[in-house]
Amino acid sequence: MFFLSFLGVTKFRYEEFKHPSEMSPADFDKLPAKNNWTPEVKKSFASILFGVNDPPVLLTHFVIGVVFHVKPYGQYGQLTKRLDTACAVINYALCINRVLVPNRKVGGQRLRLLTREMLQNWVESLCDNYSGHDTDRYFQGDGAAPIDIATSLVDSGIPAHALTDGIDQSAEQLFCYFLYNIKAQKEAGNHLVSDAAKAKDASRVALLNNINRVTSGKSYMFFF
Repeated sequence: MFFLSFLGVTKFRYEEFKHPSEMSPADFDKLPAKNNWTPEVKKSFASILFGVNDPPVLLTHFVIGVVFHVKPYGQYGQLTKRLDTACAVINYALCINRVLVPNRKVGGQRLRLLTREMLQNWVESLCDNYSGHDTDRYFQGDGAAPIDIATSLVDSGIPAHALTDGIDQSAEQLFCYFLYNIKAQKEAGNHLVSDAAKAKDASRVALLNNINRVTSGKSYMFFF
């Protein structure tokens, strides 16, 4: 809406609202990336896939899955490079899938690009607070529910892809598995110690063990 003071009239201009699935890549690129990665966004139930028949993929599940496969804590000297790679994958997926997150003022907004520092702080916070038996669970189906259950829920409003027969791991089970392994790699500290330093420490430990055996009388030396 804008006001023309010299004419004394008010003009209205409307832009047609489009769902992400209706947007072209050009339409999506025109949207300003304003939404921050707030705790509400990180824990939201928004999916990175927009198709009606696509199974929902929660943002947190997707991010942790990418970090698990990139393995930033798995090798010395690779933390920064691999986190940058994870950010590139995540940001590309958000753009290619035209992801919008809920906003109180508008229907949806683009997220700002995820940076290495933001990703590292987020992942390490999840690791530090993960105990292996968290109470929060986010159900994810695979569309393979028994036919009698699927038929009985046709008119319930529950989409078919939200059901499962329990044979395949759910997204929440995979999320916990990924996060458990990321936390284990982080605590192992392989990203902090080089192979040469680990070999040196192993030699020192072996030497100390041999000295302890001699001084405890478990090893004997004979001179001829």
